[in-house]
Amino acid sequence: MKQSDQILFALERVAKAHGEVELLNGYKGLPIVTKSSVVRLGDGTATLNVQKRQATCLELEGHTYILCAELEEAASATVIELDKAAGKVDLANFLYAGRKIGERMILRVEPKDPIPVTIRIEGQTISGNLIDISIDGAGIHLSTPAADQLLKRQSAAQVSFQLLNTRLEFSGTVAYVKAVHDANRLGVDFSEDPHLKAAINQYISQRRAEIMSELDAM
Repeated sequence: MKQSDQILFALERVAKAHGEVELLNGYKGLPIVTKSSVVRLGDGTATLNVQKRQATCLELEGHTYILCAELEEAASATVIELDKAAGKVDLANFLYAGRKIGERMILRVEPKDPIPVTIRIEGQTISGNLIDISIDGAGIHLSTPAADQLLKRQSAAQVSFQLLNTRLEFSGTVAYVKAVHDANRLGVDFSEDPHLKAAINQYISQRRAEIMSELDAM
């Protein structure tokens, strides 16, 4: 049986039981998860009720992830038609999402304004800007030419940037360096440093509130 058929059968069971699924999207790095019910199933499609906040994310992203106990694992789906006023979405192209869904569930936020980052490794200084941050790591856009050649996975790097009124300076581990469009993105893991958590938690909490208010106003 094809993946799409398996997923649709699972949604049919949810509908017959008058149950609900959860839809997962992201906005500015923040996971947005709300309850949704199945309205009807068609030929390779499913119509679901959606809340306003999720509908905005569906409009922006054009896809979603479906979470429910009836599914073997989380499933992805493409938005075919969205009626925000009626709170309904038609989904199709169902596939199991695999491991990538775990990354979407991590609580991270994007900064409102650019936050410069300085990285020091092997006597070299690299510049960048913070893309997003979680309690355990950060994504950084590298602006220094050929910086990816200096940064090797699992190597140690000294990182510094300012969050709110606090200057953070710490030793992190290079989790990855990858090309994104015409630039390089660096992932830094600082999960082993407990001294950062208070300042980062405060920043994430403030940005989360700002992002949710912005999303609700759209």
